[in-house]
Amino acid sequence: MRELNIFTPEFINSINEGEIVISQIFRNFILAEKYGKVHDLKGVYSVVMAPADHPTTQKEIKSLQA
Repeated sequence: MRELNIFTPEFINSINEGEIVISQIFRNFILAEKYGKVHDLKGVYSVVMAPADHPTTQKEIKSLQA
């Protein structure tokens, strides 16, 4: 995550301290961003495909956006 340079050091520290939970949606986002960097892509898009009514879908999307 540090290599991507898209997160503040404070945010990364919060993850390391366990203050922020890394969801599967978040891990998928990081994977897509890293793939884009490795392959020198100009733009990377993350698409979330999940049941809208699943109890955690909206919460995880909002968490990633924040």
